Amino acid sequence: MSSFSVVSAVICEDVRREASGQATIVGASPVGPTIGTEGEVIHSIAFYIEIVAKQILELDVRLVDRAGKNSVFERSFSLPIDVEENEMDWEAHTLMVLGFRDLKIPSAGEYLLQGRRPDGDWETIRVVLFPEDDEDCSESEQA
Repeated sequence: MSSFSVVSAVICEDVRREASGQATIVGASPVGPTIGTEGEVIHSIAFYIEIVAKQILELDVRLVDRAGKNSVFERSFSLPIDVEENEMDWEAHTLMVLGFRDLKIPSAGEYLLQGRRPDGDWETIRVVLFPEDDEDCSESEQA
């Protein structure tokens, strides 16, 4: 049966590829950047996701609000896995890097980073918190 399991999922500012082929994660954080009351355009944000893929060569990934109604992004990936056509039962450790410039986050709060097989349901990879900007809160309280 085809499936995927998450080894790690890191939110960061950028992921760079070294000459050796290794990845360098820049600006890793347990939460996303702060978001103002009117939303925020994040200049640079990336998601580094390591998975174990069992008999899947494609994966869809999205970031949605907690209610699942407002999608920030959705991408489809062909996983970089080299497998023999006649191989019946296989699994592979692989990674995906999703990098964005000027990504619009509509409001502060919890968002779900999710993945799914092409024929499957969305599964949560991790919860990403985008905290509310304290300066925006202070300004609105003073007004």
